[in-house]
Amino acid sequence: MRKVFALGELLIDFMAARRDVSLTDCDTYIKKAGGAPPNALAALCKLGGTGYLASNVGNDPFGRFLIEQCKINGIDTSMVEMDKVHFTSCAFVSLTKSGERDFIFARGADEHIDFSNLNMDILSKCEIFHFGAATGLLGGKTYQAYMKALDMAVGKDKFIVFDPNYRQDFWKTRTDEFIEKSRKMIAKSHVIKTSEEEARLISGKTDLEEAANELLNFGTKIVLITLSDKGCLVAKKEYMKTVPSIKVNCVDSTGAGDAFIGAFLYRLTMLDDLNEIFNDCNLLEKIVLFSNKAGAICCTKLGAIEGMPTRQDIDIYMSK
Repeated sequence: MRKVFALGELLIDFMAARRDVSLTDCDTYIKKAGGAPPNALAALCKLGGTGYLASNVGNDPFGRFLIEQCKINGIDTSMVEMDKVHFTSCAFVSLTKSGERDFIFARGADEHIDFSNLNMDILSKCEIFHFGAATGLLGGKTYQAYMKALDMAVGKDKFIVFDPNYRQDFWKTRTDEFIEKSRKMIAKSHVIKTSEEEARLISGKTDLEEAANELLNFGTKIVLITLSDKGCLVAKKEYMKTVPSIKVNCVDSTGAGDAFIGAFLYRLTMLDDLNEIFNDCNLLEKIVLFSNKAGAICCTKLGAIEGMPTRQDIDIYMSK
């Protein structure tokens, strides 16, 4: 089975203890482990895959908690550094009655990931590189690490999966910069996964099918646009189809997209030949259906990493 490498933020999600209350009014929060790359790897590893995370946390109780949670969920944390200068990054999250989210971030150690701290022996053994870019494209040392890891992956012919993870609170007046950097990542990726908002923003197209075709024109081979409870729009050259999801009682949508891409990565690791996914539309649909169910099941639990389903969870839903 192939190994997966991911680089990016590892942070604390402080979840509002009361549903449908603003961050202004909330006075009680529940501490959960989070961050797009570790969320995706947790989904991968809980399904039976092997994932390696490179990140930075503070040398503080939150940082130690995050490393422990990653280990509990099977993620290799040998490339997670404990920063003695910067605090562990945090996100404050409130939920509406339908399980949708509102974010505020306090960024710390994850901004200072150093490429020189990565283990090249491990990276050489990983065939799939996943870039979940919630904070990775913002700039500074972490962005430099992203670009070096991307260049290495391209140079060594690794399979590259990109998820832009757009957060308006991060970019504010820098949206054009986000679009430009995302397009550069897409040009070097084999598969990209976006939300509807991200697809329209990055492509500049309102219609989702037109957006998918434009994203393909940027250079990627497969586009996956998650459509919340409606499923996923899948597009590649001369092929486009919406693969349905399943109905669940949504408790918390935090991490649903990461569960989807983690399940997708897991199914990639099981292929005899990664090129199969480009040539076999039926196989691609089956993988996306599996991934849709992983994302949906994640929504039934509070917290991203804790909500990632096991293979048994998905098998139960697949049999329904």
